[in-house]
Amino acid sequence: MSQDFTVSRVTDAELAAVRDFCGAYWGSWHPLIQHTEMFDYYYRREDGIHMVYAAAEDGALLAVCGWISASEGPAQDLWLSFLLARPGAPFGMTFALIDAIRDLTGCRAILCNNIRPETCGIYRFLGWETAEMTRMRLLNPLVFSPHLAEIRDRAQPELPASEDTFFRLRGPEQLAKFDFERFRDAVPWKDRAYVVRRYFENPWLDYRIWSVRAPSGSFDALLVLREVRCDGAVLLKFCDLIGDVRVLARCGRFLRSELRRTGAEYCALDCYGVDPDLLSAAGFRAWGPEESYLIGTDPLTLGRGKIFLFTSDPSAVMFSADGDQDRPRV
Repeated sequence: MSQDFTVSRVTDAELAAVRDFCGAYWGSWHPLIQHTEMFDYYYRREDGIHMVYAAAEDGALLAVCGWISASEGPAQDLWLSFLLARPGAPFGMTFALIDAIRDLTGCRAILCNNIRPETCGIYRFLGWETAEMTRMRLLNPLVFSPHLAEIRDRAQPELPASEDTFFRLRGPEQLAKFDFERFRDAVPWKDRAYVVRRYFENPWLDYRIWSVRAPSGSFDALLVLREVRCDGAVLLKFCDLIGDVRVLARCGRFLRSELRRTGAEYCALDCYGVDPDLLSAAGFRAWGPEESYLIGTDPLTLGRGKIFLFTSDPSAVMFSADGDQDRPRV
């Protein structure tokens, strides 16, 4: 089937036109595109800009799509980020952009975190899985009147003891004992370069990275947390777990100790693909139908929200900081 558009990789020569296009058709100023430092952090790499565009025969832009790699090299996994098409653009153009990214990267799996629900049909047409993230919370037993949530059920489950040791990693050099290759079958597979850039070198957000060592001496996972402060109160955000996801079941007591240490009202966890039994063992409970949680910090806003995603590999496990999510307001 012939197509009346071409797909190319974005270079600095097209960047101004891409920003103009996004400004015209997104409907508002978007920090991932218009904020220079944020654009560079997410999309610019040594091999070029991680974004492709489609153009009509006359050169007019029709669509753009960026991607964020979870690992480097062949058979990497990646998240699509900022997919935007002009209204009335040719059918099949979205698929052509995705195919171009596949050709450029040789990727194994393609995922996306926080998609618009009305776009789920596109990805199901491709045969991919679309789903809603599970949203859960672990309460601080010392906080009885939270400011950053409305809680109806304050039941505190008994948490099993764990013999794991949690080491705070304060710099990338302390990743030396963590064997990333051991977890290559994970989807998405996150390599050392990703962890360093995403969490240790983040220009805006302060992440706490913990290495989890089993009694056998093996380092089984990296746990990533972040404190969110709003209106004089704190919540603890569960951002990522890299490695053996089964470790989550053994994290409950450690997370509860972090709630006590920080004074955070609760630990918020959003995830996909995690066995519910692991979440339950760690003390996490789903938000009740009449409960609400922090969905905005400026101003403070409590409510409820749904997070949709897609993955080309149904074995994927995703957390709230995956892709272009968990970013600052700029």
